[in-house]
Amino acid sequence: MCSTTSGCEKATFADAEPHADQEPARCRNEWANGAFLFQLQYLYENYVESKLRETMEGYTIQTQGCGNRGMYLLDQSKTLKLKPDFHLTAGGNTIIIDTKWKTPHARSEGKPDRNDLYQLFAYSIKFHAKKVVLLYPKQSNKDPQPKTYTSTCPEVTIIVCFIDLLNAEQSFSKLACLLNKSP
Repeated sequence: MCSTTSGCEKATFADAEPHADQEPARCRNEWANGAFLFQLQYLYENYVESKLRETMEGYTIQTQGCGNRGMYLLDQSKTLKLKPDFHLTAGGNTIIIDTKWKTPHARSEGKPDRNDLYQLFAYSIKFHAKKVVLLYPKQSNKDPQPKTYTSTCPEVTIIVCFIDLLNAEQSFSKLACLLNKSP
C-alpha cells in the first residue's frame, strides 16, 4: 500500500509484499527505507552458542534447534516439553545453559525471576544435570557477580551469570572456569 504525502511516496509493508522490481521510495534525492526488525533473543542465543563453542573445549554442545529434541516433563501425557537452549556433555557430566534476553528487576538485587529458576530446576531433574546456568546480558556496571544457588535433593547447582557483550572474551573465560569447577 502506498500513499502520497506532500509529493513523497512512502511505502508501508502492512498490505503489500515487496516486488523484485520495486525500489525504496525517493523524495528530493533522499531514500526512505523500511526498518529491519530483529528478534534479539535469537541473536543473543546464536552469539552465546558461538562463544561457547570457542571456550568450552572438550564438550559436546547440542542446541535447542539442532540435535536437541527435548524431553517431556510429564512422560505419560507428553506435556510440558523441555528444550534447553544448550545441552553440554563431557565425560558423563551434563550442563544445561539457558539464555534470557532480559535482566532481573532492579528491585530484585540481581536475583533471577522465580519462573526462570523453576525452569532450570526442571531441566536439572529431567536431563540429570548437576549444573544449570542462566545467562543474562550485562546491561550496566551494577550487574552483580555470578550467583550460585544450590539444592541437595536433587543435588544441583544453579549458576546465574551476566555476560558483558562489550568484553565477551573475559565473560566467557570466567564462565568456562565456573563450569569446569567441581560442584
